[in-house]
Amino acid sequence: MIGCVSFNGNTARKMKHYGTIGISVLKEYWGKGIATSLLEKLVCWAKEKGIKKINLDVFENNKRVIKLYEKFGFKLEGV
Repeated sequence: MIGCVSFNGNTARKMKHYGTIGISVLKEYWGKGIATSLLEKLVCWAKEKGIKKINLDVFENNKRVIKLYEKFGFKLEGV
């Protein structure tokens, strides 16, 4: 396996509209579009499932992935 994406959500009625994602790609495969493809598929899946908000955790010094998330329209909410 060279990469993976995860989504952690909740099935409770008042909480099923959002969840948290995680993405990981082996370093030797960085820059090959794998994380972009994984995130693209996850965002499409989330829309199909009626997910309205996707949260994520990222280290503030991980500029590479922050740039990817911003490309998909994610906004910084807190540090």
